[in-house]
Amino acid sequence: MVFSFYFVCYVTASCPVEPLYSYVTFFDIMASVTVNMRLCGKTHKVNVVLDGMDLKVSIDTDCDHVRQYSEKVKTISMDDVTDMKASKVVSYESTIMMTPTCLVPKAVLYAAWMEIGMISPTRAKEVKENSISFV
Repeated sequence: MVFSFYFVCYVTASCPVEPLYSYVTFFDIMASVTVNMRLCGKTHKVNVVLDGMDLKVSIDTDCDHVRQYSEKVKTISMDDVTDMKASKVVSYESTIMMTPTCLVPKAVLYAAWMEIGMISPTRAKEVKENSISFV
């Protein structure tokens, strides 16, 4: 998890017309999510770290399909994690080689949201997991 602060300077006599963003990083620790796909017997670890305004994604996996997917999502933008219609994380082109039931793309979103502060890491550690149960 990267803890960051953004300082915004709005239009005043001492500021330019465009807002200035100053980026300060206090910790450089990535957000990680583990996916245990018991139906196919595969385990994947998704790591996401904020790098400027982009997110760097790495996926440790023993699945060839997920490995191919990881090549397509090595660097994602903020739009990729907030706009599902235009997101390459869940796009047909990125996920074509995987089954529709694979949870790795959702894990990328969870790790990214945690990395950018949209999911509390403290709360995530408290609940430990989300799950799908077959009944």
